[in-house]
Amino acid sequence: MATTADEIKQRIFNAALAEAEAPRVSNLRQTGDTSLQACLDMFPSVFDTLMEQYDWGWATERVQLTKDTAEPIGDTWETQFSLPEDFLRMLKVDTAGVTPWVIEGQKLLTKYDGKIVLVYVAEKDLTHTSAIFRRLCELRMGSRLALRLSKNRPLSMAIEQRILPVHLDALRETTTGRQEPAPLTYKAPEMRTEPDHDPRRG
Repeated sequence: MATTADEIKQRIFNAALAEAEAPRVSNLRQTGDTSLQACLDMFPSVFDTLMEQYDWGWATERVQLTKDTAEPIGDTWETQFSLPEDFLRMLKVDTAGVTPWVIEGQKLLTKYDGKIVLVYVAEKDLTHTSAIFRRLCELRMGSRLALRLSKNRPLSMAIEQRILPVHLDALRETTTGRQEPAPLTYKAPEMRTEPDHDPRRG
C-alpha cells in the first residue's frame, strides 16, 4: 500500500520534534497538542522555501504551451500563453532564442507566435518528494522547534550545523541529475533587442 502524504508529513514532524528534543505527535488531527501546532505553523514555509531553493528533478515538468485566442492588452506584446495550473517557477523556455518574453500572473507574454516549450518547477505534494528533501524539512523544522518548544538555542545551532552536508547532498541531487545540455534556443528573458550604443560610431 502506498504511503500517503499525511503519513509522510507525520514522519517529518516526529523526526523534527526528535531533533528538537520535544514531545512527538500521535496523529495529525489531535487537538490542543503544542508540538503538533508548532509543526503545522512552520511546515508550509519550510516546504515552500525548499521548493524555491532547489531545482528538484521530481518536481520538474516539460510542456508545450498553447497560444491563447485572446491577445494581450497593450502594445508591448503580441501573443500570450497560459501557464500550467501547477506552475511554480520557470526553469527554461524556448522561444526560438531571439524573442523577449515576460511572465505576468499566469500568462507568458511574448512577440513570438510559434511553438513554445516550457520547463518549470511544478507544485507537488509530499508523495513525490525525495529522501533528501524530507531530511532537509526535518532539520530545518527541528532547528526552529528547538527554539520554540525546547527554548534551547545551543541545540538549535547544533541542528543548523547538521544541515550543511544535507544541503550539499541536495545540490548534488538537483544538478548531477540534469545531464541534458541546455539548448542554445533556451535563454532568459531579455527586454533589450538593440546593442548598446557605441560612442565610436557617433
